[in-house]
Amino acid sequence: EVTLKSMSVDGLSVDSFLVDEPMIPLPRKNSNNNTWAFDSDSFRRYAWTSMPSTRWLEWSLMAYSGISLSELEESTIPIGMIETPVDITGGALSPEKWTQAVEEGGVPGLPHLLLVTALGDPLRSGGQYFKQVYEQVLMAAGETKPESKLSYMEAVSGHAGLYIFEPALFKRLMTVFLDKIRSVRRQRRFREDQLQNLNE
Repeated sequence: EVTLKSMSVDGLSVDSFLVDEPMIPLPRKNSNNNTWAFDSDSFRRYAWTSMPSTRWLEWSLMAYSGISLSELEESTIPIGMIETPVDITGGALSPEKWTQAVEEGGVPGLPHLLLVTALGDPLRSGGQYFKQVYEQVLMAAGETKPESKLSYMEAVSGHAGLYIFEPALFKRLMTVFLDKIRSVRRQRRFREDQLQNLNE
């Protein structure tokens, strides 16, 4: 959402953005994408075995979307069945919103996505869904090789486990991200040097 608004509202050219094990609800089946919930294969698989707990995740979904349920009513709803009509991603799951952001902001193109998911994460399915959405966005924008603007890594641990249990993956992720940062700085320095030469 922040990246989308930076592009469309502020007209900022975003080079890359990191999405780390995101909290992304999925469109409810047979709902015409009008409601969203955390129900997914990964959410059900790790409902009782992973941190953060799925009850806490659903409480977060209600907090983000403004849903208010009584404690008694909430306790009767099966795991993953709490729904919201609010897209808490701010349109990031809509390919059209990304195209619109590029057009409205007048930015040169779509940013490079660095996406991380984890095998033991109840939120894994949401992250994979976002990957599919962004691949659609890149293809629609004419990117013949979407992988050139999408770096995907998957941890074998649970949510946020890579920072503690997988130092090699963490180092690889930070190396890619640092390369992106340095690339932007080199481009900016090159433009500044050109401008200075013109002024001289």
